[in-house]
Amino acid sequence: MEANAMQSRKKTVVINPRTYQSFVGPQHTQFHSVRKGLEEERAALRGLIRAVGHTPVLFEDFSAQTTPSRQACLDALDSADVCIFLLGPSYGHVFPETGQSATHDEWVAAKTAGKPRWVYRKLGVTFENAQQDFLDQVGTSLADRIRRAGVVKNSAALTSSSSREHAIVGISVAQPRFDAPQHGELVEVRLHKSGQVSLRATLPRDNMGSILDQDALSQQVTSLLRFSGALDLIHNERIVVAIGVSNPQMTQVDRFNPHQSRTRAYLSAC
Repeated sequence: MEANAMQSRKKTVVINPRTYQSFVGPQHTQFHSVRKGLEEERAALRGLIRAVGHTPVLFEDFSAQTTPSRQACLDALDSADVCIFLLGPSYGHVFPETGQSATHDEWVAAKTAGKPRWVYRKLGVTFENAQQDFLDQVGTSLADRIRRAGVVKNSAALTSSSSREHAIVGISVAQPRFDAPQHGELVEVRLHKSGQVSLRATLPRDNMGSILDQDALSQQVTSLLRFSGALDLIHNERIVVAIGVSNPQMTQVDRFNPHQSRTRAYLSAC
C-alpha cells in the first residue's frame, strides 16, 4: 500500500466496509473503502488497529441500529480525530441522491468537517475510471499541488521530505549574476499534521543584500496568500495569518529596483 497523509496521535478507528475512516487511540480514527478488491486488507484492519493501541469501529458495527448504517457512519465523523481512506480498484455503488459512492460522500463530509485525512491506495491493480478520478482528487501529493498551482516554474526542482510533524517540499531557485537584482521567490512549503501551512520565501535582493521594501512586500505577501489558497489545503472558515522576517537585524529597509542594484545600503535598526 502507498500512503499520502499525516498525523500520529492515538485515536479511535471507525472502519466502514465500503469506506474507511480512522480515529486514533483514546480518540477516534474512521476508515473508508469499498469491500470489493480490499477483502484481505479489511480483514486484517481490526486486529492491526487494536495492536497499535487504537479502537477500531467498522461499518458493520452500525448495522444493528434504527438509523441506516450508511448515515450512522457519516454521523460518526463528528467524533473522529482522523479519517483514513483505503482505495482499491472499485469505486463502489453510486447513490442517486449524491451521484457519488459512499467513500466519496464520506471524503466530502470529512473534508467539510476539517478532519485530517490519510489516503492509502492499493498498488498493482487497475482502477476503474471513476475510482481513478476520485484518486486523482484525494491522493494528490504536496509536490503535485505545488506544481498545479502554477506559481513554480516547470524547470524548478522540487525536493520532498517529511518528519513526524511535517510534510516538506523545497523549491530550487535560479542563481542570477551576483550583481543582478532578484525578486523574492518561494523556496519552501511545509504542511504540519495539524493542517497548518507554512511558506518560506526570500526577500528581493541585489548585490548589497536583502531588501525589505514595503510595496514589494505587500505584493509578495498577496501572491503567497493566493498560492496558499490554490494548494486547496485549508478549508476552515476562519484562519490566522502570521508573517515574520528572519534575522531582521541584517535586513535592509529600502526601495527595491529590479533594474539596478544599489551602491550603498544601511542595516535596519529593528
